Amino acid sequence: MEIKRSASHNLIAIDLDGTTLTSDKRISPRTKSALIRAIDLGHKVVIATGRSPRDSILYWKELNLTTPIVNFNGVLVHHFDAPGHLLEHQPIAGEIARAILQDAKEFGLINAVIEYVDDYYLLNEDPLLMQFGAGKDPVCVGGIEHQNWQAASTLLLQADIQWVLGLLSHIQSGYAQFVSARAWSNPANIIEITRKDVSKATGLARVAALYNMDRQQVIAFGDAPNDLEMIQWAGYGVAMGNACEEVKQVADQITATNDCDGIAMLLDDLFRRRLG
Repeated sequence: MEIKRSASHNLIAIDLDGTTLTSDKRISPRTKSALIRAIDLGHKVVIATGRSPRDSILYWKELNLTTPIVNFNGVLVHHFDAPGHLLEHQPIAGEIARAILQDAKEFGLINAVIEYVDDYYLLNEDPLLMQFGAGKDPVCVGGIEHQNWQAASTLLLQADIQWVLGLLSHIQSGYAQFVSARAWSNPANIIEITRKDVSKATGLARVAALYNMDRQQVIAFGDAPNDLEMIQWAGYGVAMGNACEEVKQVADQITATNDCDGIAMLLDDLFRRRLG
């Protein structure tokens, strides 16, 4: 697929973990240089991540970005340069999040995190889940179902491993008209829940519209299931060499891994052939 070339250049969407970041959570010098060069050439670089604002702002600053950022897999689109400036926020309704939280207690619930914009509520104190705080304390620990939050940007549920698939199936069937749910492939046994029909693709569409760009001007890099919609939607979807198979299957191209400067390699090639 050819990338559309226009006077307004292209929007380059980058996932963070497993894509822009190396395994030790750094932006390599080569990848940073390639992205900054893209900006200097007039292209728009936009971070699209499942992370919270507080857990992604350092990378946004490191790349000297001036563009909006897509957080929580498309739920929140906002601008760090204008605090409180929300371009889009599509949270889960409070009554739905509370109902799911109540149901989860019947499926070996161990812990839960409710995220709302950049605040979070934690069911039980735990060093692993408090890493999501990125140095910020939770609004409260314990009794979160009784706190005065009206909606949830995202809801994270940690369950005993023997209950995870059953809980995921329950949410996907019982709340299908309201939310989407994914299980993370890591030892924490976490299910991530967001509002239905919201994804990195919908978040990027909002950003692209801001710059009067269409999807054919979007180049998107990703590696994980939460990048699938973005890779499919973009005019040119790129899977990292370390991407899951389902992302590779829908991508227009596969580049090197996140630890081998896959973004830089692909952009260097595109600069020579199309973008420069």
